[in-house]
Amino acid sequence: MSVTKPYNSRRGASCEDCGVETYPSEYYMVKDKIWDKAVPEDVDENRYIYLCIGCLEGRLGYSLTSKDFIKFPINNINSYTSDRLIDRLLSK
Repeated sequence: MSVTKPYNSRRGASCEDCGVETYPSEYYMVKDKIWDKAVPEDVDENRYIYLCIGCLEGRLGYSLTSKDFIKFPINNINSYTSDRLIDRLLSK
């Protein structure tokens, strides 16, 4: 099981691929099997990895749907959630 490390405001949460800041507008958790497809196993466990929705989907080769996200408060829609993430969280 992968462990999600907490957001560290001093270091930010920039997307690994494109550099866009993912916190708070695209801060989410997907199921382990989804994340493991996109992030290589050889990534250092002590390293924070963030991906914006677009880059995660680019690595996967498909658009995320609601079934790809875990049921957890981080995935609750709020006033900061990007339109793109809202679309994926609500899509069937």
